[in-house]
Amino acid sequence: MEEKRGQRKLGSVVRQHPLVLFLILGALLYGVWAPLAPPEREIVRIEATVLRALEQQQEDLLGRPLTDEEKDDIRESYIDDEVLLREAIERGLQWSDFRVRQRLTRIMRGALTETVADPSVAQLQAYFRDNIDRYSSPESTSLEQVFFPWGEEVTEKGLDEVLTALRAGADPEQYGSPSMLAPRRMPRQTRASLVRVFGADFANAFKRLEEGEWHGPLESVQGVHLLRVTERHPPEVAVFENVEHYLRQEWLMEKTRELQQEGVDEIRSRYRIELVEESAAE
Repeated sequence: MEEKRGQRKLGSVVRQHPLVLFLILGALLYGVWAPLAPPEREIVRIEATVLRALEQQQEDLLGRPLTDEEKDDIRESYIDDEVLLREAIERGLQWSDFRVRQRLTRIMRGALTETVADPSVAQLQAYFRDNIDRYSSPESTSLEQVFFPWGEEVTEKGLDEVLTALRAGADPEQYGSPSMLAPRRMPRQTRASLVRVFGADFANAFKRLEEGEWHGPLESVQGVHLLRVTERHPPEVAVFENVEHYLRQEWLMEKTRELQQEGVDEIRSRYRIELVEESAAE
């Protein structure tokens, strides 16, 4: 009974105030349509000045005016980049993609870079003295060798015979199998270079060899060697005037890195860094 009275009352209100009916119908339609309606699209504003700058840049490269089609291509490409950038940020790629993170940090370091004034001669000389080892050549040795790679059949007796012949003045060109890593002659070899190619044991044994005489056999990670030290070269210190240009470049790069790091340290001070242990993160 109460329900019927309510329906009659509602009908009376609708007849007396037709606007109410439209409001009710509107609410019902909105309730049905709203979940189905497409979401409001984000507006991407393209500045005409930016497009003109891109067009001018391309015209400068080509040396001629652009066609309408080429201008359209530039516009569409720029729009593609804009929407892809927004989508990348929406997906959080700046946090998860290593390449994006690396690129952003490089851009940020560049933004922190200040112009560094050219150093004076006195500053460069002081820098040269403080870093003299960088501009000095280490002790090195020039050598000649007869090389037998591992896997090549050569007996101990055969090695002794070759060594005897070499000491008697035989031409080393007629023996062994030189390679790219172990050529016949190797000028100015540092201990580090010998260790890289032939191993530490070989470099240590090589250092004790007398200059001018054939020695061997010495084994390395590459094979078996008969060697002659042709010359030992003492360390050489560079002359300031010969490296001044490189000093200036390295001084400027180092000062730039220092300024960048100061900027990074200032930014880091705004954050609280927490190192999360692996067990706590799981």
